Amino acid sequence: MRKKKPRRVTVLSEVDKREREANKDAPVQRSHSSVLPTASESESAGAWHDGDDSNDARLLENLPPHWGRQ
Repeated sequence: MRKKKPRRVTVLSEVDKREREANKDAPVQRSHSSVLPTASESESAGAWHDGDDSNDARLLENLPPHWGRQ
């Protein structure tokens, strides 16, 4: 027995109906931008309160004496 395909129901308000009717003959504009961003704001350095500067130089200066210098 075949599965029935679920029907899609769209409920429009009166304003949406009038707008759709008014723009019926207008060309459809498609956006080529992605829906989801490539990285979220919480992944940025600013969200973690990190500056753009590197911390490597300070860490290399503060090596413990028993690690020796490179």
